Amino acid sequence: LARRFGRPSSQYDVLAKQVRLAFNRRFWNEETQCLYDVVDADDPSVRPNMLYAASLPYGLLSDARLRKVVKKATEELLDVYGLRSLSKADPRFVPEYSGPLRKRDFSYHMGTTWGFLIGTYVDSYLKAYPSMTAKLRMKELCLSFETHLREGCVGGVVIGAPCLSGWC
Repeated sequence: LARRFGRPSSQYDVLAKQVRLAFNRRFWNEETQCLYDVVDADDPSVRPNMLYAASLPYGLLSDARLRKVVKKATEELLDVYGLRSLSKADPRFVPEYSGPLRKRDFSYHMGTTWGFLIGTYVDSYLKAYPSMTAKLRMKELCLSFETHLREGCVGGVVIGAPCLSGWC
């Protein structure tokens, strides 16, 4: 904002660098090559929350780390119509959303695929790979949602589970 309004920005540049260093020191998980999900207990679970940091318009992560985060999300979280809430490689992963209410409630954060997370994934992917090929790949991914919205549960996304709402 300082630069935008023609004000001195050097003090803010120093602060931004300190934030970036502190963020990386605290959140980067060298073992998994992505960001910790929770740092109070150093939770190494691979979850989509890391994409919120990756997708920010200003760079908290180096280009190399940004690509590692996106690669990890692509390999372990990306599903046909969204992102899983937990890596399918995690031993706690719950592969389907089904059964009694308590079982379904538990599965929300243990592997259920959420369509609303795809926007953050697309933003992160395009930031990590700024190319026409990447744009076309993400456009194709988004178009798959459009097709699916006309199938099965009209106006909704159903992934690997029967429609429970009764509207399908």
